[in-house]
Amino acid sequence: MNKFINFRNLSFITTIISILSTIIAPTVNGYEYLFLMPLTYFACLLITKFDYVEYKNNISYISISILAFLKYSFMPIIIIISSDYYSGVLTSQIPNSNYIIYGIILCCIECISIFSILNLYLHFKVKNKSTPINNDIKIGLPMIIFMILSIFLIVIYKDGFFPSQFLVIDQTYENSIINSNFDGLVKIIFYLFKIYFLLFFTQNFVKKYRKSNKYIYLIGVFIVLLIYLLLNTSTSRWGLVLPVLVYLFVLRDVWFKNMRSKMIIYVVGVILSISFISISIFKFNWLMNDELNVVEIIKVLGTQVQEYLSGPRATAQGIETIDVYRDNITFTTLLNDFIGSIPFVSHYINQDNRINVYYNYLLKGTERASTQIMPMITIGHAYFTLVFCNFFILLSIFLALYYGEKEKKSDDLFHKYIFSIISIRFALCIGFNTQIIFAWYVSNFIPFIFVLWLNKILKIRRIK
Repeated sequence: MNKFINFRNLSFITTIISILSTIIAPTVNGYEYLFLMPLTYFACLLITKFDYVEYKNNISYISISILAFLKYSFMPIIIIISSDYYSGVLTSQIPNSNYIIYGIILCCIECISIFSILNLYLHFKVKNKSTPINNDIKIGLPMIIFMILSIFLIVIYKDGFFPSQFLVIDQTYENSIINSNFDGLVKIIFYLFKIYFLLFFTQNFVKKYRKSNKYIYLIGVFIVLLIYLLLNTSTSRWGLVLPVLVYLFVLRDVWFKNMRSKMIIYVVGVILSISFISISIFKFNWLMNDELNVVEIIKVLGTQVQEYLSGPRATAQGIETIDVYRDNITFTTLLNDFIGSIPFVSHYINQDNRINVYYNYLLKGTERASTQIMPMITIGHAYFTLVFCNFFILLSIFLALYYGEKEKKSDDLFHKYIFSIISIRFALCIGFNTQIIFAWYVSNFIPFIFVLWLNKILKIRRIK
């Protein structure tokens, strides 16, 4: 209960500071209206009845609350401190003040939309606690076939399965490459294999630990998690941190039981921190000379907040993209945004006619790679006008809460894990776009659920 109260107090205090700091900040390039973001968030906090039970047990509720706080309350403070009023470090394109004001208004609409769905959810939801893990996923014929296929592919494409470096990477690190016409399928299989490996051995160790209370089984869980982290080494900080946070969340009754189990969390935290820092250094190598420039990295991170959380500048650039490429953005573009993220099918789609490509054209020209993410609220604006610009946001928040409920009702580790992951992914609509979330949904979530469903169905038929 204290943690819940502390977060509520932190939200209110930080938001008040945010409102005041944005009001007294210099009037620059349309940012004189930045105070509307924390003010809107503050009003939403006042009219929203927060639920302690949901805060404690619902991963989607927790994720949405934290992300909303970071974007609408904390981000304006960072913008003021870093004087991030013009172009970011990742783009030289500077939106004029009218676009910035429009972007701030869209961010406020987004905030209201998110809290509207939250309030409806809290009003109509059935009050229930999270179902504990009391069921195991048994390995049936489909799972055995899948494991054999995975091992076969690992032997063939071992360079694509094993990272070139483990946990800590340096500038010689190279991303794994799978030389195959079916590289998309192979990557999906490798992803599923790593997760199934982690969850299968975890559920067995945890089951034995609960029966015997022997610490050796928690050590086994730690070793399995460490192997997963080693195999999952990459340049993606999200790919490193998110699975582990979800893993710890769904097994929170184990990790917070006593000091011995908490020690494992501390060790995992240290390992994650070291790996996270090494990835950050790798990404900011262009800032380095002969020594580590921590100050410059912190400054750059401060000016990247708008890109990570789809702030006013990124939103303004999205609106300008719509104006500049209005004749190019059609219904076909909308179809390509989704169909172009589906494995195999994507090879037959015009990848140049996707809205995120036009967004990057505006930011960096037509010769550069599409690395920046167009905010979801502006994607909705492009296809459904200002009136329904929040359509994708509303849908994503609804699905985040829906899968958060699915996680609460699940009674096995596998479903709790995958429902938690997809719930957080949808909650990340606050900073991600439709293409990223949909691509993960069709490439990872659906195959994961399909294999489990097939495993269950064929196992039942065999018993009959």
